Amino acid sequence: MNAAGAEAVFKIKNKASGNCVVAGKATVTYKPVMAGCSTAHDTWTFKVDHGVPLLMNTDLGLCLDGNSSGDVYFSTCSGNDLGQWWYGLCAPDLGYLQNPGANGKQLTGWGGGSVSLRAPGDVDDPRKQRWDLGGARPTGCVGA
Repeated sequence: MNAAGAEAVFKIKNKASGNCVVAGKATVTYKPVMAGCSTAHDTWTFKVDHGVPLLMNTDLGLCLDGNSSGDVYFSTCSGNDLGQWWYGLCAPDLGYLQNPGANGKQLTGWGGGSVSLRAPGDVDDPRKQRWDLGGARPTGCVGA
């Protein structure tokens, strides 16, 4: 949390590629993709809904969501949606973002610019499933 009492603004940077999760334009809508960390729509904040910290893109006002098929997309923010829960937010030094709505799969960044959810360790380079949030942690984390 920053000094003004608002949630921190940060980037979600992949430890393998050095690129960030951004909202990339896809025909009519936006979708999460990997791109340089100085790209439009590359900043995030925590939105707490129903006591759950969600990852919200600051430009779109939509939250990062996922499903058990491994798809990652944007949705209206809702703490009732398990696909928007991301374990690991309160321990950013661990570096993973695990999704309970996707059977525990982890956010994975690919060299071709896509993001998906894959089982932990189901990658050729484990750093593809490791993320740097610049030390940001949501309000309410124990020890925050």
